[in-house]
Amino acid sequence: MLSANKPIAYAPVLWASLAGSLGNNYLPARAGEVIRSVYVSSVSGISKSFVLATAIGERMLDALILSAIGALSMTAMGTGSPALLRAAQLVAGGAVLGTLFIAMAPRFEDGLQRVFAKCARQVPLAAAIEGIARQFLLGMRAFHHLGRLCGFVSLSVATWLSDATAAVLIGMALDLRLSFFLALFLLAALGLSSGLPSTPGYLGIYQFVAVSVLVPFGFSRTQALAYIIAWQAAIYAMVTIWGGIGLWKLRGCLPAMRFFRRVEEPTQ
Repeated sequence: MLSANKPIAYAPVLWASLAGSLGNNYLPARAGEVIRSVYVSSVSGISKSFVLATAIGERMLDALILSAIGALSMTAMGTGSPALLRAAQLVAGGAVLGTLFIAMAPRFEDGLQRVFAKCARQVPLAAAIEGIARQFLLGMRAFHHLGRLCGFVSLSVATWLSDATAAVLIGMALDLRLSFFLALFLLAALGLSSGLPSTPGYLGIYQFVAVSVLVPFGFSRTQALAYIIAWQAAIYAMVTIWGGIGLWKLRGCLPAMRFFRRVEEPTQ
């Protein structure tokens, strides 16, 4: 998605994404998305508003994919929670509206820029807003390339399928038998719930979702809680290790870090 602006190396985006995941696990309000955007902007020279725009668009499309995965998994199993199905439908509707906004926003780019330019002559702050809006609309254009969009969808599906395999293996380690479709359904519910306001690391909300999903399929509350704790422990371990490496790899990228590094250097 970022390559829609200009060619960008893979490694910095990888480490920035891992550092952002670390921030999402330990900070509230998905602050990791801001961390990732700032890092990517610092290492690539791409504007922060463009990077953040692609991140927002990515989350919208990801929600749509998760809703589809959840609905298909529920259909394959032949049963499921009506409440979760309605929640998935609501989120899917929001994702569709967001996707339509992404698709239509650049068509109104000229008109919006004329409005901001006219306001900028009277309100100084409008000039700054105009620049941010221009970059945001440019970020939306990343999703207009069919090949890029198909690549995003394919990689997203592959990622969730591999996560479902890991979820089944964690269940086997606890002697809990999750079918592949149940694992997909659980991951879809967890993924959609991560968009709700929550504590750092989604503590509490993940437990609620696990009990709501697994108990109707024959698991006890104790088994559901044990499973999701093991799942979160595995996620925390992986994200902490790789996210920590990402922070170390990008330790000199941010202005604040460069400032503190200069302060720590001994004077001649």
